[in-house]
Amino acid sequence: MSRAFKLSGVTFTATGLPSIYDPSFLAPNLVGWWAADQGLTVNGSNQVTNWNDLSGAGNSLGNPTAANSLVETLAGQNGLPVLSSPTASPTQGYWVQSAAAITALGFSLTTPFSINVVIKRQAAGVVNESLISNNPSAGFAGWQLMIGTNFGNVAQFRIQTTAGSSFSVHGSTVLSAGVAYVIGVTYDGSGTAAGIQIYVNGVAETMTIAINTATGAVANGLLEIGGWGATSNNFRDADFFCEAVIANVKITTAQIAQLTAYYRAKWGF
Repeated sequence: MSRAFKLSGVTFTATGLPSIYDPSFLAPNLVGWWAADQGLTVNGSNQVTNWNDLSGAGNSLGNPTAANSLVETLAGQNGLPVLSSPTASPTQGYWVQSAAAITALGFSLTTPFSINVVIKRQAAGVVNESLISNNPSAGFAGWQLMIGTNFGNVAQFRIQTTAGSSFSVHGSTVLSAGVAYVIGVTYDGSGTAAGIQIYVNGVAETMTIAINTATGAVANGLLEIGGWGATSNNFRDADFFCEAVIANVKITTAQIAQLTAYYRAKWGF
């Protein structure tokens, strides 16, 4: 039986995790929440065929091609399952939402939003590694959170419009092999690259703006975890994906700290 107790107003589960800090506290602004240890349907080859959205928004994910399905590894991080890609050089993303859900996870240059992912790097990247993106596979329009190897293995975020203009920013913390990280990004909807802030393990990064020219519409497409359209900038098979959250607001630094505390306790780093 699951048990819980309260201490100084905070509820803890039987595992010791502060349950009020899990991503559900972001509701009603929580529009997507996927965890590698919950809501998975796995076949006999350890391929994940369905990944339920824990947010309650109904944005569950499924694999477009069986051969490209994310693979479950039991006890991959802190005794919990993790997911990885099946090949070292994938040619497409692995998990796409249904077309009916594009609006819920689609954003414009004037729409605030927030993204958080938990990963563990197992090997240093040799190409840019897309963690989570929203790309219609047409002209690279959309948004993308990735590890930018062209900037020295740091967290990078970009938004590109249908006109081909973009915002591209990156942080300063080198994301080393063998280390787990919480990588977050917030955008204030200001229509400028300065409105983007990246966080690593709950700490605001020193930001560098590489491109600040985005104008026009963002063509929202299918959400992808581990890919960006049909490009080769995808998650490597050696790296572990643990959890992801998307909110349709710019979350506060206090909320980022809450999420980070929960992730650290759950994933053990």
